Amino acid sequence: MFRADIRVRFLTLLLTIAPAAQACEEDWVPLFACEAANGRKFVELCASSPLDAESGSLVYRFGALGADGTELSVELEYPKERAGSLQRFFAATYARRGIYTQSVRFVSGAYGYTVMTYAEVILKDERKFVVSTA
Repeated sequence: MFRADIRVRFLTLLLTIAPAAQACEEDWVPLFACEAANGRKFVELCASSPLDAESGSLVYRFGALGADGTELSVELEYPKERAGSLQRFFAATYARRGIYTQSVRFVSGAYGYTVMTYAEVILKDERKFVVSTA
């Protein structure tokens, strides 16, 4: 229970920095969103609303964007089963000497996925995603 509460607090903190969503479903809140591959792809973390430790759900979405920025297709959605999905993600924060990061990660098959924000004394703000072998 304690671990789920920490996740909810962390993910709620992400709400303060999430940009406009590309593919989150209606009644879902974007926690993280960024473009990739020179604007041809999108990456998102979408949360159920309200997001709470008991019934909250989290979904990672990756897909293709059209030239006008609209969603063309969702190429990866994790997890497929939304019930209890919050427990399939791991969150972390780091703050030290003017550097602040937040990250959410999960493993699907042979791959690990991480989305993160990086801020450096308000002078630099980046949004990234990382795919690595598990």
